[in-house]
Amino acid sequence: MSTPLVVSVIVGGSGLTFIMVPDEFTLGRPGPWLGMLNDACEDDYKAVAVEFDTRHNPEFGDPNDNHVGINLGSIISTTTVNASDAGVYLKDGLIHEATIVYDGSRRWMGISLGSKTIFSGSLDLSPFLNEYMFVGFSASTGNKTQIHNIYRWNFTSTSQASLRAPSAETCESKIMEQIDQGVQSSASRSSKKEPPRSLLIFISVMALAIAVFAGLFYNGRRRNNQTKAAVILPDKRQRPRPPNKPRRFTISEVSFATRGFHEYEMLGNDSKGVYYRGKLPNGCQVAIKRFSAQFLSPLLRLDRRRLLKEISTISRVRHPNLVPLRGWCQDNRETMVVYDFYPNGSLDKWLFGAGVLPWTRRLKVVRDVADALSFLHSKQLAHKNMKTTSVFLDVSFRAVLGDFGFVLSSTESQRFEASRESEG
Repeated sequence: MSTPLVVSVIVGGSGLTFIMVPDEFTLGRPGPWLGMLNDACEDDYKAVAVEFDTRHNPEFGDPNDNHVGINLGSIISTTTVNASDAGVYLKDGLIHEATIVYDGSRRWMGISLGSKTIFSGSLDLSPFLNEYMFVGFSASTGNKTQIHNIYRWNFTSTSQASLRAPSAETCESKIMEQIDQGVQSSASRSSKKEPPRSLLIFISVMALAIAVFAGLFYNGRRRNNQTKAAVILPDKRQRPRPPNKPRRFTISEVSFATRGFHEYEMLGNDSKGVYYRGKLPNGCQVAIKRFSAQFLSPLLRLDRRRLLKEISTISRVRHPNLVPLRGWCQDNRETMVVYDFYPNGSLDKWLFGAGVLPWTRRLKVVRDVADALSFLHSKQLAHKNMKTTSVFLDVSFRAVLGDFGFVLSSTESQRFEASRESEG
């Protein structure tokens, strides 16, 4: 694997990373986390990154605000090197060239800044690399401003093919052997008494007739069973579809993630349904909203096709202060939506529960929610379920708006508001 890249960083934020992750669902945390990891992912989330860090965070073991680090499944670098050793100051706004090389057979990595190698040593990435990985960049600014310019980059990955040792036997030797065997067999046959010519003709005619009838019979059977044969043919193996957008989950997948909708995984409930915590096979935690039958059938006379259309609308909406939608699950009995999970829970638990939320953080929450609502309104969308239980907090207490109601167009939103006023 080889990755040359040319970048420049203008002062302010936390830096830039070259990263390889097992999926492209995960929206990383802001600030010192460099956009690498997500609250929904556990410690065994396999992300590999080389960070160009421009902010000193002692809690993460940073040596200074001008270093290169290697991160293996964690925001804490396993190895750090001062960029100043190569005469480079990362956030000076100048153009810098870096090269990252990894040799899987030797389990060796090398990193260069400019013409100087700043790291060269043994490193085993095999526990963190899957057959398919997503490669790119991540960055974050925190409460500051930073500009990253990537002028060019290239990623190359090669693997050794397994070769079979050639046989010592050649085509010529095989042909000569067959000729020798044919000569010997013909000589042995000539030594025996030849059968009558009429018997040979009779046998040839019978063999030809049997072959003709067998061919007709086989072709008839094949036409009759053509559709059956098409059904039992094995499917062509295809490369897995990259998870580049929310997908449909099966009932068995959701049931397995929630341990059969176990009561210990229940996060809460309201008039619309029950909320569960789940764990996907890749280790990421999710929140699953299981709609109740009482909510689905009478609400605004919406059928399930309309609900799936609304879910599709939500899935296309992306903003740092909106909870990402991972997918949905729907059959004749169930309709569920799968979101990212936030361990700090919803805002109401911090306002009315045992948690303490200082006024500075409360103001930040208000601003985050306002940004999310402003974005929705700019897209002619309405949330329609705005309450404290719909606002969630990540580990840095960044507020994200989730638990969407039905997202309506501006015309439908006005009609919906008019119906509510008439009912009131």
